Amino acid sequence: MSHNIFALSTPNMTSAICVFRLTGPDVIDIVNNILHKPILTSDKIYYRDFFTPDSKELIDKGLVFFKNAPHSFTGENMVEIQLHGSRAVIDKMTKTLNNMPNLSMAEKGEFSKRAFLNNKIDILQAEALLDLIHADTDYQRRMALEGMGGHFSNFIETLKQDLFLLVSLNSAMIDFAEDEVPETVILQINVLLEKLKNNVHHFLNQSCSIADIKDGLKVVVMGAPNAGKSSFINAILQRDAVIVSDIAGTTRDILEFFMDIEGYPFKIIDTAGLRKSSDIIETEGIRRAMQQAEQADIILFLHDPIEKQSEFYDMLPQEKIINIITKCDLHQKQSDIYNQFFHISANKNININKILKFLALFFKNRYDTQHKFGLSRVRYEAYLKKIYSTLLVAQDHIHQDNFFLFTENIRIALSHIEEITCKVDIENILGQIFSNFCIGK
Repeated sequence: MSHNIFALSTPNMTSAICVFRLTGPDVIDIVNNILHKPILTSDKIYYRDFFTPDSKELIDKGLVFFKNAPHSFTGENMVEIQLHGSRAVIDKMTKTLNNMPNLSMAEKGEFSKRAFLNNKIDILQAEALLDLIHADTDYQRRMALEGMGGHFSNFIETLKQDLFLLVSLNSAMIDFAEDEVPETVILQINVLLEKLKNNVHHFLNQSCSIADIKDGLKVVVMGAPNAGKSSFINAILQRDAVIVSDIAGTTRDILEFFMDIEGYPFKIIDTAGLRKSSDIIETEGIRRAMQQAEQADIILFLHDPIEKQSEFYDMLPQEKIINIITKCDLHQKQSDIYNQFFHISANKNININKILKFLALFFKNRYDTQHKFGLSRVRYEAYLKKIYSTLLVAQDHIHQDNFFLFTENIRIALSHIEEITCKVDIENILGQIFSNFCIGK
């Protein structure tokens, strides 16, 4: 039986309220020891006075409720306490609970870990819950809730059960031929295998990997010295985030800023001005800038309309570049020599919003379509592709009547599911054999 744990679930700082959570077999009795009247009914909110158990000193007045196992988040008895959020109240309640017998402070993530161990959530939903907790934008919130909703979990669970069924059907072909396994079994195998292969292929086509961009699409701002990069950064951030100077080469290191643009996450990266230099520090900054360009999702390349093109421009990945011609309030528009371009003035805030809208639309069209499910971990897509490849090989083996290699490939596919879900119960294979064929041996 699990031991009893507690934690402050709200930030340890002054606020209107604070919330303490407790879970474990004895938490209801533990909390009743610090109340002037006990709580008796699950799912009912009580207003109570909270006292220290020994001196009966009043800690605070607040709300408390509990949920009985197995109907709570952790699957155990759970209690939540809501008090005023002063540091004094938080400290006093923390000390009081910490001194209670048979109750200890929770480790990081221990409530969610218990929910996972008690089969209230699977590992995929637990990871989505972590994403929700760390969500900074509306897009991140929606993707996390989609993961918690169980769409991917249900797909993986169905796939796993069908793979178990394939192993059991094939085992009948190998081990129980003398028992006159129906001739339709091989047809069942072929039909089920084709269905699984198509299902995985369809799911991959209807999905997109958001693992690399869920924390922000990487937008690298580049250009020659004094092209207006620092002014542009300040304009889109709407604050003096970087130093603006007429002295060339003042930006030498990589500066990164997070932005929420119309509900989508972006990492805006300021870089050193691109020019030939004998200064070893500036040269290192330029090297880092070029390295960032290779890793970028989008490059916003700023051009001074009266200066010649940067010699580094042609060295960049051209498919990522959006050209921005600066200082349009000072100079007439030059000939439009670029494929994708904007004319802006950072000082006069001209066309800055157009660039922000472009970035939001780029993100939406690529990663936020109604028909695409976001795969939020690298391993999700990687192992789904491996499963699909393994099913193709298994199909070749079954066509060659090589049932042993076929079974091995299905087991490999199951091992890939284990990498996704972190568990495969091999006993399910045995259960499928006996329950489907009533072998009774």
